Amino acid sequence: MHLDDRAREQLYKTAALSFIHKHVAVIPDVHSGMMAVQTILNANELTDGLHTISCEIEQSVPHGRIDNVGKKEP
Repeated sequence: MHLDDRAREQLYKTAALSFIHKHVAVIPDVHSGMMAVQTILNANELTDGLHTISCEIEQSVPHGRIDNVGKKEP
């Protein structure tokens, strides 16, 4: 698998973090630059323009399981 230099560097830095147990797994389209950032902002506190942008980001960026596909019945 080919990795660009920036992605490789980011993976080495991530793997070196103290809370990483053994390895870092990546998906086939791995690339540098994606990160999660927690802010002190609350969506309800954003101005109208920023709230719209926030909603667009949430709809556009994959961020976990958002539906019940594959959910097993009890």
